[in-house]
Amino acid sequence: MIRKTWPAVIMACVLAAGACSAAAPTAPGVRPGVALAALSTDGAVLLDMESESFLGIARNGGRVWHDRTAFQQGSHVICLTRCPEAVFSGGEALDGRAIASWSPIPSGQAAFMNSRHPVLKVLSARSASDAVIAEGPVSGKGRVRVLRTDGSSHDFDVGDAASAVWGEDPGRATALLVMGGDGDALWFARDRHGWRPLPGRLPANQAWGACTASRGELAVLVGPEPVLILERTRRLPIRTDLEFVGECAAGRSGLVVLGRWKDTQGRPHTAVRGVDRAGVQTWARDFATEVQVRAAPSGERFILVHGGRAELVDNSGRTTATYEGAMSAGFTATGELVLVRDGHQVEWLTPPP
Repeated sequence: MIRKTWPAVIMACVLAAGACSAAAPTAPGVRPGVALAALSTDGAVLLDMESESFLGIARNGGRVWHDRTAFQQGSHVICLTRCPEAVFSGGEALDGRAIASWSPIPSGQAAFMNSRHPVLKVLSARSASDAVIAEGPVSGKGRVRVLRTDGSSHDFDVGDAASAVWGEDPGRATALLVMGGDGDALWFARDRHGWRPLPGRLPANQAWGACTASRGELAVLVGPEPVLILERTRRLPIRTDLEFVGECAAGRSGLVVLGRWKDTQGRPHTAVRGVDRAGVQTWARDFATEVQVRAAPSGERFILVHGGRAELVDNSGRTTATYEGAMSAGFTATGELVLVRDGHQVEWLTPPP
């Protein structure tokens, strides 16, 4: 019975990162249920609900690998230095193991790392010696370990390893660790050996999610008390008309927060609210469906995907371009727009000015 719930769990996780649900309405001729799970300038990892697989796609369009087992186990996926080189962890049957997939089909897996704990989730990694992992028991206190290539490490106690959140800016130079529960939020920066903690802590107010932009110039904590953080120290409450803020998407100069719910007939709804650097709502869009939302690194553009269409909107909420037949979309660290179309076709585009 537990295994039957995993596809829904996976899709919920991808939605939080900005991908579209298989249950969302789609345009005629467009197959539902293909979403961007991770992307870079070199490739992408797709979540295909129809074939119940993760797919590794190179920038030239070639399929590098596919993995049905990781999907069925409800695994968490991240890319290494570049996509589609990926690591799966946290799955139902992995039991303290992480698996890397990058080789051509069919021999595409290798052990990445092991833990003596039953829960192991790789939050970030360039390699097994340059990684951030959350590990611990199935329930109860765990830890986040920051592993560095010089052999050193930093350990942080967390109330629950599975609830720890790690958010990196698009350039992967600055990161924010949200320790979950009553824990704090900590900043990290990169050096030649990996991630290192920066001085100071911030109260996280039981946040369950985070967005980080532009080397920490702007960040968002979402939870019972959503907060905007400027320059890694200044905290401002986010003020919108939403009763519940569950997700965010942010860039250097702008951000959006999202609320999701279902009506009495079980139909999904998505509310998107633009927020300025003072934490004040500036625009609103409401949809009677599930919507993927991702931010460009600049924060001047956002991509909204729903009903087989992708809308490029500016930071006033105005639609500046539309792309038909899109099932998922996102931005690379350099600002390229990545679109997923039918047949697992992935396109890297320069957005219009």
